[in-house]
Amino acid sequence: MILRMENTRLMSVPGKPFSRHLLELLCAALLFPLLPSAIHAGPCQAFGLGGQAIAMGGAVAAYAEDYAATFYNPAGLAFLDKATFGLGFVYGSPDLRINGDRQDVDLIRAFQVGGSFGLGSEWFLSRIRLGVAAHIPTSTALLLGASDPVKPNYVLYTIDPQRMAIFLGGAFRILPSLSFGGGVSILAEADFNLNLSLKSSSFLTHYSPSKFNFDPILGLKFKPSESVSLAAVYREAKNATLRPQLKLFLGETQLVPTINVYNLFGYEPREIVLAAMYRYRERFTVELDVTWMDYSAFQAPTPRYEFEEEVPDWIKVLLSMENFPDAGFHDIYVPRVGAEFIVNKYLTIRGGYCYRPSPVPDQRGITNYADSDKHVISVGSGINLLLPAKLGNKPFHIDGVFQVHILEERSVVKDNPQDPVGDYTIDGEILLGGVYLQFIF
Repeated sequence: MILRMENTRLMSVPGKPFSRHLLELLCAALLFPLLPSAIHAGPCQAFGLGGQAIAMGGAVAAYAEDYAATFYNPAGLAFLDKATFGLGFVYGSPDLRINGDRQDVDLIRAFQVGGSFGLGSEWFLSRIRLGVAAHIPTSTALLLGASDPVKPNYVLYTIDPQRMAIFLGGAFRILPSLSFGGGVSILAEADFNLNLSLKSSSFLTHYSPSKFNFDPILGLKFKPSESVSLAAVYREAKNATLRPQLKLFLGETQLVPTINVYNLFGYEPREIVLAAMYRYRERFTVELDVTWMDYSAFQAPTPRYEFEEEVPDWIKVLLSMENFPDAGFHDIYVPRVGAEFIVNKYLTIRGGYCYRPSPVPDQRGITNYADSDKHVISVGSGINLLLPAKLGNKPFHIDGVFQVHILEERSVVKDNPQDPVGDYTIDGEILLGGVYLQFIF
């Protein structure tokens, strides 16, 4: 996201004392640091994409061959000969607590939609397949919020579900058993126009999407038989930057040097996934994935201020424009296991487990990024049916999923006994359910 702020001019008003102007100026300066926010993991990274994948705990990089492969491994698209279209809805309720008190964390409410198709039956074109998928929140495609690093808050869950995610992918089947896939994850950026008129005491914000970031996803899939698949996936880090420039005027006089503000927005870590799938007697499938997530490149989710000229430190303190220390997050390895059992031609059951250690270090200093190690348990079922004869007797699937995130209890002990926040504990759960339809043509 690129944030552009119109220059704010505080004009003299007859009869109003200078002290009132100064008070309004300080209010404006104090409001501004609350505007930027950071998003630290994508909604599909945290919760999954597609009924089958969510039910298997996200362990599908070597298995997924429908539209969900555009996120999990684009190379999988090459191994499904039929066109597919899917639509689903997920709803989740977080209960994340600090010292036993439930925190204000957004609900998960989103549609997920996608499709995959080929380009033709000719020898070369028949080896190419394309896919598209999207996670579309019901409230807004883009959300800004405030995240105070001093106040304990769940930075990894606060805004993730309320951001749109779009994936485009394609695959080429190099050999009958080997395919290469590539795609992009699209992150919407926007102009952020702030009009602040203290003379009339009005405050207006306006958001208008203006451009997009395209971040690559690359994958390989080796499928020597219907019983075995191996996969490797690379996902580039995704982020955009808020770069407003703030100028504060009193009449025609600029009161402080121009302030450049930098804030990371929409951060998702770089990932490398290795996966292996085994199918036993065409009915039981199990997959193991291991994902490396590059959280050490994560930047603190707070604005960083640079004055174009030197100013005394007391002015930075007065304007609440001090730079916080780096977050100091560390890389994590996330293991996932998923299984699927075909009961009969009508019913399939699935399950999965993921252990996701927290990338957040002990919060012994001034910052309070709340997070702990997580156990993610998923279950689901699929019902296979046929469309009515007048619609072509084409197969379609109804999938139901349920997922629970369990955050281990974590104690935060401050080095400074006089810390204004003090010691606290972290724990909580997130419950998520969804229903999906998928058609095969």
